[in-house]
Amino acid sequence: MDDSLKLTFSIELECIVRYDPATYEDYLGELNEIRATVDAKLQMLLCKHIVYGLGGHGFSACDGMRDPSSQKWVVDKDDSIYPPPTDNGYCYVDVELKSPAYNFAPAALGQVEQVIRLLTNAFDVDIDKSCGLHVHVGNQRKGFPLQTLKNFCMLTTIFERQFNSLHPSGRVRRNSFVKAMTKAYEGVSPLDTALLIQSFTTHKQLVQRFTGDSVSLPDRYYACNFCPPVFKPTLGTIEFRQHKSTMDTDVICMWVKLACGLVRTAHDMRFGDLAQLIADVASGSNIDAINLLSELQLGSSAKSYGRQRRYSHPQPPWAWVDPMEEETVELGIKEKDNEFVNGEKVVKTIAKHVYQESMTCTGDGSSDDDDGNLNE
Repeated sequence: MDDSLKLTFSIELECIVRYDPATYEDYLGELNEIRATVDAKLQMLLCKHIVYGLGGHGFSACDGMRDPSSQKWVVDKDDSIYPPPTDNGYCYVDVELKSPAYNFAPAALGQVEQVIRLLTNAFDVDIDKSCGLHVHVGNQRKGFPLQTLKNFCMLTTIFERQFNSLHPSGRVRRNSFVKAMTKAYEGVSPLDTALLIQSFTTHKQLVQRFTGDSVSLPDRYYACNFCPPVFKPTLGTIEFRQHKSTMDTDVICMWVKLACGLVRTAHDMRFGDLAQLIADVASGSNIDAINLLSELQLGSSAKSYGRQRRYSHPQPPWAWVDPMEEETVELGIKEKDNEFVNGEKVVKTIAKHVYQESMTCTGDGSSDDDDGNLNE
């Protein structure tokens, strides 16, 4: 696989649009159908109205499904959104706005900003707690190297608490559509988690921690879903699912930059450097999200999020282990994972030895570019 990285991104923005049904009823003809059918047709007409509005300003768009390779914005409904009931004659429809895949660059972020402004200027748009913002990050059609995905998995799992502090509880706790990454590694210490992830030799082994035995039916409802790059190597993207929906274009672009920056960091960072960060956390270092972003050379994102509200969440359910102590500990793995670690109990000094060896790993080094090479 070509190890070069050329980042692409797309967004999925969920919202609720309030509309007057009288605006569209003239297009329905005789209203002799049941109310549910009429409502469905009205909602379809509203989506088409949004499509035509975008097209009138030079943005190619369609309603419903499209070819993933299509460079069109898509306006569709989303059953995971719960709009309010009819109010004073006005109706509400759940809408998901999907962008095409863009090369990660300032001009592309400008396109996203324009589309969202067109939507909010022309329609009565609102959001609630059921609405989310999903960002997909890809590597054009080349897929991601295994080490990139392993580093990404370590970052988003071991530092989940730090990244969660950027999001409200409704998005990252008790949300069946945004499950915790740490759920796949409960009972495993940060260092042992890193060593276990590093031991995987195939993309499918990495994903199997999240899918269990159902590798053919991957669970995509984790905060960060990296199943697509495994099962669709040339089309698959890493999906960030944890952000709440917003119509604030500055906030949207800030999150896109951070998502792309994290993928870039996962690609460029040496495992030894990442292991040092993990060792600091395991030893009790109280690193917060802003300090973490700075450590990851994402200074622009650190500065942006340093001005934003941050949220407190409970510690992840880890069995925190000090690898420097001379006690026996069993890795928190299941029998089916034996092929990865031989299913044996290991002495912490062995974990320490493996850790020290990992510090000598060589790699390409960290990129001098900040936040995902936005200036490319």
